[in-house]
Amino acid sequence: MSVAVTEYAVHGLNGECFQSWTHVEPNGDKTMWLNEQLLYKRPRTRAMTFGYSASVVGNTSVAGIRDNARQLLTFLRNKREGDGTLRRPLVFVGHSLGGIIIKQALRIARNEHTHFPHIADSTKGIVFFGTPHRGTDAATWGEVIAGIKAASFGTRPKTSIFKMLRPNSQELMDLSEDFRSIAENYAIVSFIEGDTFRKLGRVIVPKHSAILELTHEHQLLLAGDHSTIVKFSREPADANRFDAVLNGIKLAAQGPERPPMPFFDFYAAHNLSQYHDRAHAQNMWDGGGAKGQGMLSWPVAGGRREKGMEESVEEVPFRRCQ
Repeated sequence: MSVAVTEYAVHGLNGECFQSWTHVEPNGDKTMWLNEQLLYKRPRTRAMTFGYSASVVGNTSVAGIRDNARQLLTFLRNKREGDGTLRRPLVFVGHSLGGIIIKQALRIARNEHTHFPHIADSTKGIVFFGTPHRGTDAATWGEVIAGIKAASFGTRPKTSIFKMLRPNSQELMDLSEDFRSIAENYAIVSFIEGDTFRKLGRVIVPKHSAILELTHEHQLLLAGDHSTIVKFSREPADANRFDAVLNGIKLAAQGPERPPMPFFDFYAAHNLSQYHDRAHAQNMWDGGGAKGQGMLSWPVAGGRREKGMEESVEEVPFRRCQ
């Protein structure tokens, strides 16, 4: 079974390998929607993840975002060159700070197209989840990261990241302005947090910051707070939430004003960490690389597995995140 499109999702601030995208069921089971619901609904989809070092973000703010964007591009270029899939279409998905890294990566890829060939022009669309394009209250970020254990967040980043994420910070405005000049080349889907963060009693990324205000942008309110907006249960009661996300992914895969595509790949980027899952985790594959970096792929229809970005389908073993 050949693959038509590659999707690439990027986790939020100090996110983790799987937990950022994983819902814990009442019985303790873990539901990773990239591996389960997405493939059930889109059986010819490949879902993959990229890991970046959260310490870079914490230490260097804007410079860290650019460094992580380059790491993402370099890893993606190397995989595509090695697999002979340079022209395969791409869809990116970003949660929180991951969306900002994606914007920076596409800006770099377009400016340096000879160094990162066919990444910018192969990208069909981007799906943003709670991405603070215009920042948010720095105190809110501080409270969330310092005092609340949320799947999107891990250790406390340094204050430079809080300064960059403050409302209407010049750094964020500059990054957004750079992206706006190329945004018309991509379908844009923005999911807005529909629920307050329970322990704080307020939304982490408000609507005015979670949207780009582009004429071709699809803006969708989604039930969930800043952490749970990217987590979906297997319970029927959560089906409507996931279906909304699935439709958003389909829109992104179509590209700007393009007809729908029958199937695609999906990528998710995150900070890699140890993960202990139930038996089906053996279907996942860690592409390796330096600590904190790597890709994962999940099974396609028919019980077969796809490794990396190869056209062929093969069985691959599970390896823990580095």
